[in-house]
Amino acid sequence: MRTPKEMVGGLTLKPLSETRWESRVESVQEIRFQDPKIRDALDYLAENFDDPKARSDADALATSETHGIGRFEFLFGLVIWYDLLFIVNTVSKVMQIENIAIDTALVQLKGLLSYFRNYREVGFEAAKAETKIIAESMDVEPKFQ
Repeated sequence: MRTPKEMVGGLTLKPLSETRWESRVESVQEIRFQDPKIRDALDYLAENFDDPKARSDADALATSETHGIGRFEFLFGLVIWYDLLFIVNTVSKVMQIENIAIDTALVQLKGLLSYFRNYREVGFEAAKAETKIIAESMDVEPKFQ
């Protein structure tokens, strides 16, 4: 029998930093790309933990209709959040370069605004299509409740 840590391939969830965009991306990235494994580990814990409260918490995180990790709405939000954090972090890193030229900074900011406009137009549908693939791989019905 594999342990929950083995089930998620040694995955460790990252703590959130108040000051670094990169920590936000890393925190979301681990869940975004390992969601099926995390849900499997939570299911395992819900069935095998000795502590009743911990079993209940694991079960709620895995299956809750309002905030479970295996809900289509959760997965959709996760895909969108990762997409947006990733681009903001990329621009943030460039903006932190010590000797950045003002014209380079302006190009980066304009590019970020353009990305957001484009995401509003086509990104949500692309995120929804990507979420459907993830949901189907997890046997989650790919529709909003």
